[in-house]
Formats: sequence, structure tokens, C-alpha cells
Amino acid sequence: MRFRHHHLRRSSPCWAWAAVILLGLWAAAPLQAQEDTWNTPPGMRMVQDAVGFDLPVGIAFLNNPGDDPQDPLYLVTELRGAIKVVTRDRQILTFADDTGTYLPTGAPMPDVAAQIGQTGICLAPDDSALYTTGVIPVGKLRVNRIVRWESVGPRKWAKGRAVAEFTDIFRNDEASNPHQIGNCFIGSEGKLWVGTGDGSHHRTTHLINHANGKLLRLNPDFSAPADNPFYNPSNPTGIPSYVYASGLRNPFAIAQVAPRQVWIADNGPTVDRLLNIEPGRDYPWDGSNTSLIFSNALTWPRSIGPAAMIYEGAEPVLPGMEHSLLITGSFLTHLVRVPVHPQLGVTAPPETLVSRNDRTRPPA
Repeated sequence: MRFRHHHLRRSSPCWAWAAVILLGLWAAAPLQAQEDTWNTPPGMRMVQDAVGFDLPVGIAFLNNPGDDPQDPLYLVTELRGAIKVVTRDRQILTFADDTGTYLPTGAPMPDVAAQIGQTGICLAPDDSALYTTGVIPVGKLRVNRIVRWESVGPRKWAKGRAVAEFTDIFRNDEASNPHQIGNCFIGSEGKLWVGTGDGSHHRTTHLINHANGKLLRLNPDFSAPADNPFYNPSNPTGIPSYVYASGLRNPFAIAQVAPRQVWIADNGPTVDRLLNIEPGRDYPWDGSNTSLIFSNALTWPRSIGPAAMIYEGAEPVLPGMEHSLLITGSFLTHLVRVPVHPQLGVTAPPETLVSRNDRTRPPA
């Protein structure tokens, strides 16, 4: 399956928006070529940026890319384990293609059995380190993993190598299709944040000695920050030391709204929720849609399938998007705006900015 990367354009390329309009998300069906299937806001249009990805799932833009046409501009993770680089002149290069990612057998995408593999990607604010997330085989188990990469060669992030991988806290739990590790980001305080799916077992999401169904917070070297809510100085490498919040189902869409203020769009069976995460809190999740309607900043009674999210602050790339979460949904391939202020919370109902109406939702 081949996919294209699109971004919205008003008068100039909008790279922050492009980061949430990587279509063909890992729970999505193949895209078609017809541009007229997209509904966009007045004054905006979809622009094809690059062609040739195979099941793209995550995107990370360099914060300080070089000016040469052959300098990398952004990196893309693919579900089956490859990492691609897109240069300023829109060449697509292979950054890595043998990452040891778990490769499912049987039915192809979008069958639920195929919805597992490599997912998230994030860069440090100074572009000094790259992190990817995904699932690897460990014996007969499927285990979540985080990898740290370093750039190799004269062109920053045109090539790289893995320098460390982290699986220690994930070996007590198994990932499932597609309830696995999701996206990541580096927060303003330099910590690595990542969400983990519940592995199709809701009970363990409430147990802090299990890593599934959690929001995790790590130091860049994969140690646990001493100010995490369950940090145990007598067992700093134990799972609880990494847990920031629990009781989550599929927290693929995570973003920082303010320092230490992280929001999650949690993907439910047919109901989704938006959460302003409180450190140490255990959120309701008992396997039912009903359990997902409590303690929310916002509830979607009809699922959009949140898959990725960024936050636009006081100085957005696009006019009128101040203080907004921009969320991609894998249900109808929506791009949704939710106005969110760091002090006031959700300030207006969600607004669909981009949509496709020829989709049926795969299982999740």
C-alpha cells in the first residue's frame, strides 16, 4: 500500500499542521487518489507534499533543518518498521529499514490483526536525539519498545543508528492489535512522554506495576524522573517510577499544552474522551464505553478514533488557531480542532476542519 503525505495550505506551507495531517494512519485504510474527496475550510486547500510511503504512522519535523535542498526536513515512521526521511527537495530517503519491528502474519491492513508494529517518532527540541516507539517480538511475546537514535553523516538525520533501546518496564505486559505503545514527544522540561495501550486487558491499566494503559514520563536516557508521582528511590527502575497516569485505553494522541500539562485524546471502543492529565490519577476504564464518559474535559459520543495530536499556542502557524489542539481521527479521517486554553481548559465545542466521508472504521 502506498500513501501520500498532505498538508493544509493557506498562503504558505504550514509545517506544524502537516505534522497532524499525515494521512494513512496506522489504523486507517488505504488512501485514494481523488483530491476532491477532501472537505477543507474556506480559504484552505489540501496540498500533496510527498509520495511513496508504505503504511506511514508518525512524523517528526526537524526544528532547525538545513537550507540545502538535500537537507532533511522531516522523518516518517512506517508501521512495518522502516523510517523514511523527506528532504527539502522532497526526495524520500531510507533512514533505517531493519528495526526489528514485529511483523504480523495473516490478513493485510486494515484487518485488525495487521494493526500492530512501529508507531511513534519524536525529536529533541535541539534535534540532538530521535526516539521511535513500536512493538518487537521477544520469544512468543509482542513487547513494547522505545529506541533512541543518533544522527550519522554530514547531513543531520539523513542517516542514523540506534544507540539504545528500552524494554525493561514493558516485559511484564504484552502488546495487542492495536492496543500497543503509541506516540511520543519531548516536553519543554526535556522529558520524554509516551502513551501505552491497554494490551486488550483493562484491569491491568489500573495497576501501577504494569506499564500497559499508562502515560509514562522518562528522562532522555530512559531513567525515571525523581519527581514522577510514583517514583520510588529504593526501586528507581521499577515500573511505578515511570508512571505518570493510569487507567487509559489507547492514548495514541498526546500533546503538551503547557509545562507539565499534558492532554490525551483516548481512543475508546465507540466513545472517545479528551483528558487534561492530572499526575498520579487513575482514570475510569472497565472495558465499557460507559466508563469513558466520566472525568473528561470533552467526550466524543461518536468516536473519531484519535490517532495523533499537536497543540497550537498563543502564536499559531495558521491565523485563528490560537490555543487549539489539532487532532487526527482514523475513523472518518478527520482533522478536528478543539479550542483549549492552559488555564481555562476547553473553551468551545470541537470543530471539524478536514474530513473524508468514504471511510468505514476498522476495529480498535
